[in-house]
Order: sequence, then C-alpha cells, then structure tokens
Amino acid sequence: MNILYIEHYASPDDWGMEHRPFRFARRWIAMGHRVLIIAASFTHLRSRNPEVDGPFCRMEWEGVPFLFVRTPRYEGNGRKRCGNILAFLYGIDRFYEKMTGSFSPDVILVGSTYLLDFYPARRIARRCHSGLIYELHDLWPMSVCQLGGYSPRHPGIRLLQKAENDTLRSCDAVCSMLPGVLPHLQAHGFSGERFFYIPNSVEIPEEKVRPGAYRDTLLSLRRDGFFLVGYTGAMGVANAVWVLIKAARLLRDKPVRFLLIGKGSELESLKQLARTLQVQDQVLFLPPVSHEEIRGLLPLFDGMYVGLQKKPLFRYGISPNKLMDYMAAGKPVVLSVATEENPVEKSGCGLTVEPENPREAAVAIETLRQMTEGQRLEMGRKGQTYIRQHHSEEKLAGEYLRCMQEVCEKKRRTG
Repeated sequence: MNILYIEHYASPDDWGMEHRPFRFARRWIAMGHRVLIIAASFTHLRSRNPEVDGPFCRMEWEGVPFLFVRTPRYEGNGRKRCGNILAFLYGIDRFYEKMTGSFSPDVILVGSTYLLDFYPARRIARRCHSGLIYELHDLWPMSVCQLGGYSPRHPGIRLLQKAENDTLRSCDAVCSMLPGVLPHLQAHGFSGERFFYIPNSVEIPEEKVRPGAYRDTLLSLRRDGFFLVGYTGAMGVANAVWVLIKAARLLRDKPVRFLLIGKGSELESLKQLARTLQVQDQVLFLPPVSHEEIRGLLPLFDGMYVGLQKKPLFRYGISPNKLMDYMAAGKPVVLSVATEENPVEKSGCGLTVEPENPREAAVAIETLRQMTEGQRLEMGRKGQTYIRQHHSEEKLAGEYLRCMQEVCEKKRRTG
C-alpha cells in the first residue's frame, strides 16, 4: 500500500515535537508499505529546521522519506505564521507532481490542526482515486475560540469552521487522538461510519538513555537534597504553566525545585511572574533540547507536571506527548486538567487536581514529596503498565494500518 502523510509540522525524532508521522511511517515501511511524508520546511515546533534552496527538498531519516515544502520563518501567531501556512498549501498544489514523481497514494492521511491542508489533499485524492483520512489532533476552530478568545463571527474563525465542516463531510474516515470527540464531529456533518481512535504512541526505552544537557544541574540539585519537579514542552497560553510558578510560591519553605524546559509565547511573562513572586531561585527556566535528551533527563526528576487551561474543549480528551513520555519513563505525574478520559486516574500513575488551581497543585506536589521512594516507584510502574497496554507504538501502528486497509477496501468496492 502507498501511504501519503500530509502534516505541516511533521518532524524526525530529534527535530521537534510532532513525531507521530515519522514513527508510524517507520513501522509501516518495516511492514513492507511505501510511505511519503510532506511537511513544511519551517515550523515553530521544531528545534531544528531543514535548509531548502528550491521550492522543496527531499530528505530521508531511518528509511523514512520526507518532502519539505519551502515555507518562510515566523514568530508568534500573526500574519507571518499565516503566510507560512499559505506557502505550504500553495507548495503542495503547485509542486505535488514534481515532488512525488510516480508515487500514487492508495490512501492519504491529512491533519495539520488548522484543517486548510485538507483542500489540496482532497484534490490529490480525487485525481489518484485515493482514500482520504482526516487525522484529528486538536479541535479547531473551537480551540482557537476558547484559548485565544476569538469570536465565532471572526472572518478567520468562519474560514476554519467551513474547513472543519467540509473536512468532516468529505473525508472517508476520521482517525482521532481524542477519544470522546465523536458527538462533536457528528454535529458538524460527519456520518460517524468510520471513526477510529488512535492515540499518541510512545515506547518504553529498553536501555537507559544517557542524559545530555542539564544533567549536571539536576544531579547537583539532587545532591543538595531538593525534590525535583519537571515540566518539558510548550510555554503557551493553553499550557497554563503559571499554575506551577504560583505553586512554587506556596511551597517556598519546602526543599522543592521546579525545572521548566521549553519555549513558547508565554515564556517571558512566566519569567516575569517568577520574579514578581520572588521564586526565581526555586524555578529554573531552561532552553529546549532534543527529544532524546529529554528522555535521558526524565529519570533524574522526582515528579512531573502537566497542565491545561480550564476549558470545556478538553472534556473530549487530551493527547499531550509529554504526558506519554512521563508515563513511559515511570515518573509520577501531577495532572492539572479536567477531562473525562483521564489516563493518570485510569492508570493510577499520579494525582489529578483542578485546572488553574495553584493551591491544589502545590498540595499534590507536597503529597508526592512526602511519599517514600518506593511509593513513587510503584506509581511510575503503573504508568508504564498503562503505556504498554494502550500506547504501544507497534500495536497502534498495526491498528492504524487496519483502518487504512478498511478505507481502501471500501473505496475499491464503491469505485
């Protein structure tokens, strides 16, 4: 089977946060299938971006081919980011045949959050008589409205809403990372006949990963007797990292240190909040490092934190990669999210608190600190067991492949 994966933010493992296409593609290629990933040359989610001289370039990692469409650099969420998206859409339309040559997809997976890449994907699917699967990461435009404060009447939101409706009415199937989202999709035109839940995957390292950057910093703090709480990932509005900083203020008399590794639009305001609350000695802000280095650092923490804003959209489920990484590393987690599908509660790998509630977060962190090392290890083992049962990369790649085969079979029968 020939699989075309269109994902604006797709990255090799060591380049950034959007690893799902690469990891699944690697599995499918090992099973004997052909896979081609089309991604943008620049995205803010990567720690490294390729240099592209022409309108596109082809690269390969571990046998997985990438086509990078040249897109301009940007910062923030303004016009330049919109220009980056438009350049990606134009590049797919303008150079698709030149980029892909004789590659004719049996099925196309498309899911770059903002939905507009569905239109060039649909045109390709119609020309090639391919199955078309929408891979749902986040609920746009709902997320933009609830997290960004935009009105549903805003012209940009209306465009995104039309794109969501068109996508759900036209796709052959939806593959969702959010388990409880089907009622929302049906309300926007999806028939519900082929809905598949394929969450994010993660592998538990068979061997210890050697920590790189910040290893000495963490080891020094451990020797000084501090309980280390970690957060790795985006410092954006949705992540509500300010909760952790205010929790640090409440725990200022305890031997606890907070290490925040990452970047994002809220980074400077978070640093200012730490200075205002006079917790800059308790809260360390560290620049982002590669995913492999993060995996090596996780065993040095005593507990990890994941938070999101208190918004209705999270009731449909959550799928942060960082949470999967923490559980795979066997770390107890404080989850500050309101969701009906709660992997921390289901697995018993940590404590769940009300979102945007620093006092509850502080109590949970102190509860972890007061536990014995053995109790925390047991929590961590429960998380690893849950990962093996529900988030195995090999298992989910196989399930996803069966979804694609089902879509292709129906396409053949109906013509």
